[in-house]
Amino acid sequence: EEHIATLEEMAKAAGALPEPAAEEADGKESDNDIKRLRLQNDELVSVVQDLREELSDLHGQIDERSAASDRRRELELEHLRSEHASRLRSLEEELSLAQRRSAELEIERDALARTLETTREAEKAGSPDFAFLAEAREASKNDRARQSARLSEINRDVEMESIRRSATEADGLRMSLTETKTWSSILERENAKLTSSLERRESASRTATDLRVKLE
Repeated sequence: EEHIATLEEMAKAAGALPEPAAEEADGKESDNDIKRLRLQNDELVSVVQDLREELSDLHGQIDERSAASDRRRELELEHLRSEHASRLRSLEEELSLAQRRSAELEIERDALARTLETTREAEKAGSPDFAFLAEAREASKNDRARQSARLSEINRDVEMESIRRSATEADGLRMSLTETKTWSSILERENAKLTSSLERRESASRTATDLRVKLE
């Protein structure tokens, strides 16, 4: 943009050159030089206009692609968050059920403990045949072991889901950083092309300046 401003100033300066005087000794040659300089000035004005249009188009494309990329990333992250939230709710519900079942088993255990104490007292007193109570104690103990194992498994699932969710969010951030670096690379290449084009235009403007200095 600075190069474009410089070219515009030079074009204005070249456009303000006076018409050649009729009485000049080399009037015809000077008139041709001025005409040639004015043609170059018109070319510079056209080049400046083209560069401005190219720059405007480039900014528009960058804004459009950046907005599309941001929207796509937001949709992907929202989808992942929704899936993880649903999975986490399911695990939390299962954990809640397991905890309630564990509480119920604790109550049953206390009841069985009281029954066992009563049974032992009865055994000490000489009461016969308490085999069914022994079977009930064994069944309750096995049930408690299974419930405890299931509760531990659910806790591990909840912890792993939390870890996976954190890892997915980190992956999303890394993807965003990669896309940002890609756009940065594209912008650098486009800037290099524009700089090269401006250098060529600047060379033409220096030629025009040399002619103007000679005429002056």
